[in-house]
Amino acid sequence: MQYFYLAHSVSSLVCLKNLVKAKLAPELVICHKDYQRKELSKDFFIPLKKYCALKKIKLVQSDNLPDIKDKIKNFEVGVCVGYMNILRKDFFEIPKHGIFNLHCGKLPNYRGRAPISRTIMNGDTNLVMTLHKMDEGVDSGDIAIERNIKITLKDDVNTLYKKFSENSYKTILDLLAKLEKNKLNLLKQKIDNTKANTKLSEAECRINWDRPQREVFNKIRALKFPYPGAFTVVNNEKYFFLNSTMGKIIRNGKAGLINRVDSNGISVNTKDFILKISDIYKDNKKVKVKSEFKTGEQFI
Repeated sequence: MQYFYLAHSVSSLVCLKNLVKAKLAPELVICHKDYQRKELSKDFFIPLKKYCALKKIKLVQSDNLPDIKDKIKNFEVGVCVGYMNILRKDFFEIPKHGIFNLHCGKLPNYRGRAPISRTIMNGDTNLVMTLHKMDEGVDSGDIAIERNIKITLKDDVNTLYKKFSENSYKTILDLLAKLEKNKLNLLKQKIDNTKANTKLSEAECRINWDRPQREVFNKIRALKFPYPGAFTVVNNEKYFFLNSTMGKIIRNGKAGLINRVDSNGISVNTKDFILKISDIYKDNKKVKVKSEFKTGEQFI
């Protein structure tokens, strides 16, 4: 089946390579021309251009899709993996079967931005990869395929992004096979009046120590760099935490109290248990824990 591929991000490049390996390469790849060109030039734009040339896949770069309508008019379906523009109806209705978007979160629960981070912060046991048919809303179209990725205690936002990237092609292969056999069943989403999520707010990233240990642990791993980072404040200084370890030591004192400092990290009271924290940053620099913190200090 002839299809085109809208790409943006390292994840979409990984997916494309796996589709080629599976001998179901798209005949056309479309990516942005200028959007995030500087930030992603080395990891995405340059490798994508080289790869498409190597595999003889036509590549079109555009930030204004209405200008390239004629390039997709003969395709049966389109697949979007990360392309950032909201597509208009007069574009996504051109292919016979429409355009399908691959979203790294369960819909409609995690419509919009940062679905992986919010999935982890909410304590979900699976990251749900959702392929939906595009409509005029944000991640609001009919659901075509869902695929679960198990979340383990060793996972963080970066490992789950990698798992999503490496497995995303399987969902697209399922789509193409079902369309070929005319066996694709779409499920309408139950959308309420809640708006799609926007970027993570500072309030979402700030640690509330008066919450259970597991919840604080989830927030830290959900926001690990290069994501915004989970942070707290002491002595008017903002500190970002990258790693934490759960245990069963019951807290002694107020939530947020530092009850131990050693060369490997700090131990902090949560609502129920003590959480061990390591890899701490301030002003984009890793701090020396023993010279930065004192037992008995209180995070707020």
